Amino acid sequence: MGKFDLTFKSLAESDPRSMIELFGGISNDQILDLRPLERELNLPIQVLDHAYLLETPAGKQIEHFEAQLRSGPDLRVRLPDYGMASWLKYRLPVYCTVVWMSPRTAPKRFPESVKAIHGGLEVTLKVRSVRAWELPVDKLLASPSPSVWPWVALASSNMDEVLEAGRRIQKEVADPRLRRQLLGEISVLGGLRYNRIEFDELLGRFHVFLSEEILKESVAIQMAEERGLEQGLQKGLHQGLNQGLQEGLEAGRLKEARRFLQLYLKKRFPAIHASARIREITDLARLEALASKVFSAATEAEARKVIARLG
Repeated sequence: MGKFDLTFKSLAESDPRSMIELFGGISNDQILDLRPLERELNLPIQVLDHAYLLETPAGKQIEHFEAQLRSGPDLRVRLPDYGMASWLKYRLPVYCTVVWMSPRTAPKRFPESVKAIHGGLEVTLKVRSVRAWELPVDKLLASPSPSVWPWVALASSNMDEVLEAGRRIQKEVADPRLRRQLLGEISVLGGLRYNRIEFDELLGRFHVFLSEEILKESVAIQMAEERGLEQGLQKGLHQGLNQGLQEGLEAGRLKEARRFLQLYLKKRFPAIHASARIREITDLARLEALASKVFSAATEAEARKVIARLG
């Protein structure tokens, strides 16, 4: 799973119908039935992250989505191999959409069809490319699905529109867990659109929504996920994978929690210099408790008292 693939997966699982409509071009009223496919295709090294069995008035079909930051020779082989494996298992028409996640790293052009050649066997797959940052912002904000709203952070160059998406999530999503997740995804997708200075400015303005809860859902989860997967793959066992992922998540969350708290202090209370003391905190729960108190501080003096209690 790629570095930012978890964000795509999370939003897709929250509302697959809206994802199909947004990236697959199939309107919700045409979807008669929809269910995720099993990830394992029972062929060597064939695992799908985003594949659905879709039924429309025209019949059943497989919709496969790949979220990508950049292209590479392996992608042009993997896609037709995935398509062939899906057809062999389900014997249904297969359609593939590549969702490019970053304007900075995506290729300027990607072929409309890709071919894998294995001796005398040639497999050709038509590919639909969607550049997520070109999604129409008005359509995203008009969607009734909250799982669509975080994409505004990637599609819009106007930070006010990003903040509006955050306000809608904060106001209209009643489930605290889903609300935390969606606000965190805004931070992740915003990091794909803006450069570091712009992104820091966005987070500085975004602090009205971010609390200690959101620290767990930020960019670090994607970085930590990749680190955890690498550790797990090196161990080569499912147990090692799970352990490596968990360790990576914890380390990444702690690192990002420190970074965000330092950024918040820099934006809200620039006269406070506490980076060294914050770096000394190695317990995530303790750091989150500190962040919660700092976020609640109405004045610089109150924030200083909170930090002074660190000892």
